[in-house]
Amino acid sequence: MPGDSFAIAAWLAIDQTAKLVYLRDDTLSDTKSTFILGLYNQTKVDKKVTIIELEKLWKGKLQESPCKAIYRLWSEKKIPGNPTLYADQDKTKEQVIRAALQQIWDNSGRQWPRAVTAVTGWLADQVKHSRDNKLTELLNRWGVAALTQQWAKDFDQFLAAKNMAQLQKQSLVLWSRQSGKTGGAHIELDSSYQGIRELVNGFLTIGKLDGKSIILAGDERLKGLALKLEKIAKDCGTLYLGEFWKSDEWKEKFSENRIAQLAFWVYLNGKKTKLTHLGMRSGNLELMSLLQMTVLYLEPKKSKSGERMTAFAKSGIDYQRIQIAHSPGLTAQWGEDLEQGQYDTTVRAATKGIWEAEQGKRQKQLRANEIKEINEEIKTVKKEKQEAFDAKKYALTGQLKREQQTLEKEKQQIYSKDYSKVAKDQLKYQVPKSQTAAQRTRGFDPTDVGNIVTQVCSRMK
Repeated sequence: MPGDSFAIAAWLAIDQTAKLVYLRDDTLSDTKSTFILGLYNQTKVDKKVTIIELEKLWKGKLQESPCKAIYRLWSEKKIPGNPTLYADQDKTKEQVIRAALQQIWDNSGRQWPRAVTAVTGWLADQVKHSRDNKLTELLNRWGVAALTQQWAKDFDQFLAAKNMAQLQKQSLVLWSRQSGKTGGAHIELDSSYQGIRELVNGFLTIGKLDGKSIILAGDERLKGLALKLEKIAKDCGTLYLGEFWKSDEWKEKFSENRIAQLAFWVYLNGKKTKLTHLGMRSGNLELMSLLQMTVLYLEPKKSKSGERMTAFAKSGIDYQRIQIAHSPGLTAQWGEDLEQGQYDTTVRAATKGIWEAEQGKRQKQLRANEIKEINEEIKTVKKEKQEAFDAKKYALTGQLKREQQTLEKEKQQIYSKDYSKVAKDQLKYQVPKSQTAAQRTRGFDPTDVGNIVTQVCSRMK
């Protein structure tokens, strides 16, 4: 999973005996292999990675990827050569999966490799006896330390372009995480823009922070022509970076270099302001803690997947968990219910029909409202375009055309905008036992906001 890639890259860099076997399947709709393998290359650990191309093994033969079957057999420690290893009515599928398992076995020195989830603990063990030295060694091995100095002037120019040339003595980076909604892992850990707005207001009123000491960064989504995170920054008077790595100002200097992003945060923390990071649990926040910054992450109390992350804090890495009553977003709360087993896997036809009708109605209303809004905006753009031609303001024509294209593209994407494909498929066959969609609430539990603000501000003193 992409979120574990940063910890894996750190572990491969620090532990001289470490090796990774990577199963690559580019036929999956949510594949992140280009990003993951690119990260390993840029952090100079790619020579310790063995890639097994599953796509070459099964493409054109099977209707689905063998990844889940391989993982299940791996978890049962089925050794190649064992006659009970795997049997399937589809002999082609059986042959393909046996071949894949044999490759894993051979490339692991004929011993069964551990799961990727073990990496957090392994990395924590590597640094616990000499945390500062090990993390400094990591920055040197990755090449971050050298680039921090090399690109200092470029970073200053970029910060000036973002109106961030002068920063407060201490700054809070509030991260937006939306990757689950686009097909990534752990949809229950996605943040919500309503939740971020609540936290910003909490830090301004309860925490008494200056707006210019709060930086909003991370995943963006469009509402019409406005970016949601950027609008919060403008409304509340905070600083804004958003998805800065996608901006023209950034790409012009640093292209798609992931190490440049790491060097940017190290430079910001070391030369401009002392940074504290806050957001829903993610691999990105793990990374900030490995860059020797203060990190606090949010996680629902009933999350089944988070206990292993406490290994960082126990080893002295500045990575503190704040448990919250529930996820802050509606879709994330649905994912939280699913993770906690609050959905039946089979339902009576009548109940299933009611649930599907409810979801269909909600989706239809969503599409109708947003299409209406976008159509109105398209009319406005067309009107402005005509006025520009009439006034012979030819310079505006290209911009207006791009805006119209953006709107048209957004219109086409509405159907998949609110739920990932996986979530949609699950909604067709599963219904809630514990609560209905109407019982869910946008944003955080009210008592959580004050607790989060108090804990974060106490670390910033």
